[in-house]
Amino acid sequence: MKNKLSTTLCLSRRIAFFASLAGVLHAGAAPFILAQRGQPANCVIVLPSAPSEAESYAAQELQNFTKRMTGVELPVASAPVDGKNAVILSKTRKDLPRDAFHLAVKGNRLLVEAGSDSGVLYGVYELLERHGGCRWYSSWSSKIPRLETSGMIFCPTGLTWEPVTYIPQPEAERLYTRVFLTTTTISRLFLLK
Repeated sequence: MKNKLSTTLCLSRRIAFFASLAGVLHAGAAPFILAQRGQPANCVIVLPSAPSEAESYAAQELQNFTKRMTGVELPVASAPVDGKNAVILSKTRKDLPRDAFHLAVKGNRLLVEAGSDSGVLYGVYELLERHGGCRWYSSWSSKIPRLETSGMIFCPTGLTWEPVTYIPQPEAERLYTRVFLTTTTISRLFLLK
């Protein structure tokens, strides 16, 4: 029963993927290919000339997980290379709130734009999850698929994600302290009985 359900889910995902592919290709947009198993890297990860630690980490994560999925290690550069696709990581979108990002394809460039370091990192993880099929269930449990082609397919407008809520750091610490103290107090009350 479990195997039949798994096969059905896999088949429905493939149908949805090819239906979306047909719709996008029909609209005139070609798929953006990150890497193909057994082929040399045809894509470069582009960072600013003086990247922050988070931007460098985002590029490293994209590079590592693309290699795990396809076996192809994407080079990291400070400028796009002629004749190759480029994934450009930048935090130049000051119109976006903190932690928000925008993904879009323009020609042979996939833009991961954000207004903050965390937004760039979240954009890379969204790319890996939504279009690569990666899943992280906890710090010790993940599912990284083995892909023949890791392709990104976007509508011309792209995808913008904004966080629903944002708790400033001092507020988050106060909230955590209140929850911890409340939980500890309730636990002690039950242990005393």
